[in-house]
Amino acid sequence: MKTMTMRIKRYLYGITGLVLFLLTGCADNEIGNGDADNASGNVNVRFAVDVPVYNVATRAAVADENAIRSLWIMVFDEKGNYLYKAQATATPASTPPASANGTFSAQLKATSQKRIVHFIANYDVSPFDDALLQEKDEREIVPALKGESLCMWARMEVTGIGSDTFQSQTVSLLRNMAKITVEVAANSYTTRFTEGSFAVRRMSTVGTVAPFDPKNYAFAARVITEPAGNAYTASSTAYHPLGSANAEYAFERKNKNADTDYTCVILQGRYDGVVTYYKIDLLDADKNRYDIERNYWYKLSINEILRPGYATEQQAMDNAAANNTSLDVTIEKYPVISDGTRKLEVEKTLITFTSNGSLLDTWAKYYPDVVTAPNTWNNTGVTATLIEDDPANPLVKPGTFSFDPTTGKITAEINDIPTDGSRLTARVIVKQGSLWRTIRLVGEELYRFDPVTINGYDPAVITALQGQPAELKFTIPNDYPTELLPLEVRIQTNGLTPAQPGMRMEVISGKTYYIYTVKTKGVQTVQFKTNLSSSKEVVVLTAEGFTEGTVGYNINKIHGTVAYLFNSVSTPVPYAERANLTVSAGRISMPLNTDGQYDWYYPSGLAPTAQADVSFRKTLSDGITRVFSQTVTVAQLEANPALTLTHTSSEVTGTKITYGASGTVVPQGATVTAMINPASSSPVTASVEVLSNGQFKLSYPVDASVTTASTITFTYETVTQNDYDSYYGRYNGSVTDVYTQTTTMGNVASSKTVAMSTLKEIQVEGVVEYYYNYYGTYYDVTAGQASSRYIYQLGGVTQTPAYEMPRSGRYRIVLPGTTAATTNIRFGYQAYIYDSYYGYGYYWHYGTKTLTQLRSNTRMQLRR
Repeated sequence: MKTMTMRIKRYLYGITGLVLFLLTGCADNEIGNGDADNASGNVNVRFAVDVPVYNVATRAAVADENAIRSLWIMVFDEKGNYLYKAQATATPASTPPASANGTFSAQLKATSQKRIVHFIANYDVSPFDDALLQEKDEREIVPALKGESLCMWARMEVTGIGSDTFQSQTVSLLRNMAKITVEVAANSYTTRFTEGSFAVRRMSTVGTVAPFDPKNYAFAARVITEPAGNAYTASSTAYHPLGSANAEYAFERKNKNADTDYTCVILQGRYDGVVTYYKIDLLDADKNRYDIERNYWYKLSINEILRPGYATEQQAMDNAAANNTSLDVTIEKYPVISDGTRKLEVEKTLITFTSNGSLLDTWAKYYPDVVTAPNTWNNTGVTATLIEDDPANPLVKPGTFSFDPTTGKITAEINDIPTDGSRLTARVIVKQGSLWRTIRLVGEELYRFDPVTINGYDPAVITALQGQPAELKFTIPNDYPTELLPLEVRIQTNGLTPAQPGMRMEVISGKTYYIYTVKTKGVQTVQFKTNLSSSKEVVVLTAEGFTEGTVGYNINKIHGTVAYLFNSVSTPVPYAERANLTVSAGRISMPLNTDGQYDWYYPSGLAPTAQADVSFRKTLSDGITRVFSQTVTVAQLEANPALTLTHTSSEVTGTKITYGASGTVVPQGATVTAMINPASSSPVTASVEVLSNGQFKLSYPVDASVTTASTITFTYETVTQNDYDSYYGRYNGSVTDVYTQTTTMGNVASSKTVAMSTLKEIQVEGVVEYYYNYYGTYYDVTAGQASSRYIYQLGGVTQTPAYEMPRSGRYRIVLPGTTAATTNIRFGYQAYIYDSYYGYGYYWHYGTKTLTQLRSNTRMQLRR
């Protein structure tokens, strides 16, 4: 018999506890430049704080989850050793207004050395003796900070500290407590339950200021960190009213595997007018208990209460939780359903398609016995049925839907996406007995930011001075779902900096993004200013559910058509492969869901004769990428914006390139040569670029002789130097191992690997000299003598010709790659010297070393 139905969700609440905008806008002297203290070597660092009032917060009743009552900065050196601490103060000293844009400043010691900085809010570190903390590690000091109040923390590594160190950077403070609320869902059936309130029991009594992973000895945000000696006896001081505005705050704890003292919620109210209590576990859809994680919001939403609970709170505490025996917990978009014995799982429950040519590719798996064989799936009896919501306008192309029970694969081809703002929808019902999951399929055009302008234009013209205003405007359409607000929009720009508070910055793959939060639909206005006098770029806007928005300033724009020519067939560049269309100057993009059209943004002031290379990469079924390109001038495109790209080269991007019997990865940037059809009269030279993690890119020009059956030989050399001369500061000898692989182009394209495991040859170079007299003098072996005066034996077999002599005193030999390490290499030289018994004459001198000895020292010293 069910007691109630409810939904429990966990959110990363507020995203961050606090955002500190450190010296935003490098042209703003009031904030951007600190005042250097020449006498002390200190520098004044100021930063803006976007929070409400500075209220005092306590664990039992957090007056304001964003409040800061103190802010300390602890500074460590590049190795993590403690240096000093400094208190940040609000400026001006008076309490900021409730609108919350306060400013802090602190005196830090100027340095060009790397520093590690910890920001600690609402925790008093002033009693700590700096002298006692010297040479102590950050991983010893900071994890030990614990308390009973709401604290916030952040860690940052900087290359040095100066007045402009924190320009355009953001520090996100992490709260050390979780937030718990209980509310009644808007569409719930709870009319018999009234006067509801809640409390949280068995909470941690204390929490650490910062999260820390003792296994990896590192600060990690998602690691549950509990202080030693923690107890779970803390409780709400009073019952809170229901609703998202009334919260309880709890320190994090490992709640998932707790036995009997796990953290729980007590729901109090009247059922049919009689006081009643319910205990609620914090469970997910699999009836697994949530851990309590710092800075997360646990929202309990009651859908339905069907019967009374217990007469007293103690009775509720002593018995099983309502949602652990009879509560129907539902988590939206959860892909797994189980009855405790069996489990049916799908990859996703919602799949969206936003571009033409899309394919459905997902899976479903059924686990018949999760008790004794939890990892074994068998799709016997599983069905997958496609249901079009509007059969007259199907999302899935007829006849393409399929389900393979053996692999679990569900595949289909998707029709073109509507361009009139409508959507196509369908459902896939996956079923096994009484277990079933619904996969919703949605095909719709992405929302657009249009129009996107800067100072009212696209592209805009901004005066070439630092600090010039740039007012960015874009639109959130009126038909955008209100329930999806607020929406985070990423604004990618390198030449602009925010001229308004409330934005944080992220750097991803070297690109700078400012995050703007949209709260209402309609026209959005964001104030920026230029940070360089020579700025010119395309500003890019991205957000979930939106097509990319662009706007340029101090650049020009050309719109035209683009196609690629292959095997005499001209094909429009598909929108679905727009990421493979690039240009050497400016930026090129394609209008939404439009094949064969482009927009090229190029810098203003670019001469009409200036050239730009437009390229498109197309990977065909043979695994080889064809590169199509065209070089044009600005004047040519303005006169005729139609681009026809021709095949200029081909590429294969591989996952691993190795050498040697053990498969050692070739280091990034190393030189690898490649020759296609090396035995032919006209071999083709290819280039190999070794990327990170052993990946590589093979490139070669267009040549009719190159097919997938063509042979290709890769060569890589490793050089080991020895025989170091400390007087001249140089090495006199070296051993070069030459590794090769010969395979076919088809094998490289299909396997994406190159394994140069064959040691083809060993090249040895070094000094060769002979013993001249009994005083320990060695002379260089003279080059250019009659060949009969030189002897070179490999493993006892005389080699012809003898060792190569590039110049006197220097030799070079090439050994087969199969030469054993213990093989003897013997040199001989017939030198003209004086003998005390025989007088002057030609006398043979010999020297022998193994290959192992040569690898250690290539110097050959010959004696009689």
